[in-house]
Amino acid sequence: MRSHTPGPFTLLLPAAQSLPKAFKGRRIVGVRIPDNDISRLLAERLGNPILTTSLPVDGLDDNEISLPDEIMLRYENSPIRIMIDGGPGLTVPSTIVDITDSSSPVIIRRGQGEFKP
Repeated sequence: MRSHTPGPFTLLLPAAQSLPKAFKGRRIVGVRIPDNDISRLLAERLGNPILTTSLPVDGLDDNEISLPDEIMLRYENSPIRIMIDGGPGLTVPSTIVDITDSSSPVIIRRGQGEFKP
């Protein structure tokens, strides 16, 4: 895990019993440590990992999912209360790797980055 983080990977791991209630009943959790200074600094300053989801992108073009102004226009009537403008984002998703069996990682979705066990 250390050799792939921070980076463009979401790693699926067995859920621990000590996780917060939001994870109750889950057997697997996805962990992402992005190579993004804003995200890492925010988590560091909060003193906790950030529980989040991805922006729904079905039917959107690359500008609508990568440019902060376009995202704000698209979601101006949503319950989103704050957005940090970190400049244009990437349009290729992270690579998802199931490492619940650490001896045999399985790539679930190819995206950014080349996963090498």
